[in-house]
Amino acid sequence: MISWIQKYFQHHFKIIFAVLLGVTIIAFVFTIGASPGIGTAERSGVIDRPFFGYNLSLQSDQQRLMSDAGLSASLRLGSFAQLDGDQLQNYAFQRAATLHLADQWHFPAPTPAEVTDQIKKLRMFAGQDGQFDAKAYQTFRDNLKTNPRGLTEADIVRVIGDDVRAEKVQALLAGPGYVLPIDIKTQLARAETTWTLATATADYTGFQPEIKPTETELTQFFEQAGGRYDIPPRVVVNYLEFTALSFLDKISLTEAEVRSFYDANPSRFPKPADPAKPDATTPNVTPPANPAADFAAVRPQVESTLKFERAQKAAARAASDVSYALFESKAKTPEALAKFLEERKLTLKTLAPFPREAAP
Repeated sequence: MISWIQKYFQHHFKIIFAVLLGVTIIAFVFTIGASPGIGTAERSGVIDRPFFGYNLSLQSDQQRLMSDAGLSASLRLGSFAQLDGDQLQNYAFQRAATLHLADQWHFPAPTPAEVTDQIKKLRMFAGQDGQFDAKAYQTFRDNLKTNPRGLTEADIVRVIGDDVRAEKVQALLAGPGYVLPIDIKTQLARAETTWTLATATADYTGFQPEIKPTETELTQFFEQAGGRYDIPPRVVVNYLEFTALSFLDKISLTEAEVRSFYDANPSRFPKPADPAKPDATTPNVTPPANPAADFAAVRPQVESTLKFERAQKAAARAASDVSYALFESKAKTPEALAKFLEERKLTLKTLAPFPREAAP
């Protein structure tokens, strides 16, 4: 039987191999065609959601839409003004629709002068007087170099340019406006109205009635006052204080450490302004001409800041060591605690009594 099969395969090998190869190819085609992820979006069950140039079905388009809108809102409102999720989403959709109109109407890209004017109007770069602050703008540019979000100056310029085009569309859609005649009459009547004010004064210093409540009246008033005069339980806390100032003398720094700390935090140590020169009114986009001179001008501040930060860490480490040693000593009685503190030359301090709900 085995010899017959061998002879049969030898005489019909090509035909049998062709049939097996054909069956394998057909099965492979059907298997690949039925698997997910191959073919169009309808085959894989994903439906496109186009929205003014974005496909909201794609995570990348959603992230690009929301990140551009979030950056635009932060630049316009400032770093301390935040939009909630719904407000940011509405702003992102409106911004995308406005930019789509700008593309349809062939609005050109903004000029460098328009971008500069837009930067001066952003609250992100405004000083305490509400005007453009070149130092705040330069600090923002320095922070971009260490930004973990990966933002670049090109991203900022692109978003600001889109905002310029969006403002042009909004100004075009707003039109000249229209006011009803009754509104004009009401506004004129309010503007031309003359108000007359009459004042009355009372001398409270001269009003000093003599009131002498009896003990019975005071007791009755106290009982009727409820809990207004109840004194809550007070908490007394003893503590050990580890200040950074007590560790400053133990901190020593090398010149390389001071320079490395400055290079890692240039925005924290801006070069002192020249009193002979007026404040800059335009953004300074040029890098410092002499970094070594800038470092020399602020070196004392850099060294003191670094020493204080290391002293803080040393104080925290000392407090942690004492806490662990106290735990290991198992000092549970006042005498054992006093001995523990005396051995380490530590002195307890006492806080003023305070309610449990109002801890310092």
